[in-house]
Amino acid sequence: MKKFVLHQTRVPTEMISKLKLFAARKSLDLREKVFLKDVYSQALHSFFSYRLGCMDKGSKIAYLAGPSRGPGSSELNVIIPKDLSFRVKRISETDSVSNRRLLYTALVHFCRENNLQDVEDYMSISLKIPDKTELVTRKFKIPSDLSEEFDLYVEAGREDNRDMDEHMVMEAILKKTLTKDKAFQAWAKKRDSKNNC
Repeated sequence: MKKFVLHQTRVPTEMISKLKLFAARKSLDLREKVFLKDVYSQALHSFFSYRLGCMDKGSKIAYLAGPSRGPGSSELNVIIPKDLSFRVKRISETDSVSNRRLLYTALVHFCRENNLQDVEDYMSISLKIPDKTELVTRKFKIPSDLSEEFDLYVEAGREDNRDMDEHMVMEAILKKTLTKDKAFQAWAKKRDSKNNC
């Protein structure tokens, strides 16, 4: 069984939303669940390849400092395979930089490489999802052009008393299959007949 190691680094809170959205989109493309730990591994492998390319050209990596504590930044748990963790430690020592700084730089590089750095096209949404014995509010970001579909999905789910989780909502929105959903169609018909009375 593959062993994983937990690292931490501080990042802008919006970066976490972007990485979650990237994982959700990739899950749909591959038709299998892509976890954040898979995204972190991909980001590090990509960064290490970039670093090698820079070294071949005689260039040095400019490591970035993460944001300070306070509003707009969050501590991110970066879970990666044990062998990759050893590599992070080795390269950190070679480049005389902290693990946290290396991880942050790798994630920024990954966001730039995958065009995740623009936040203007995203909007923040809140969703109440079941957590053990109570409903908790979770915030995450979705592309602005999908906000109307999200609102309809949530409204339909509430009227049907359906339990919803973040991944389920993201999947329905990103696949753009909401309007084809039979439960949704029945709800929309019922809503339209109420509005026409």
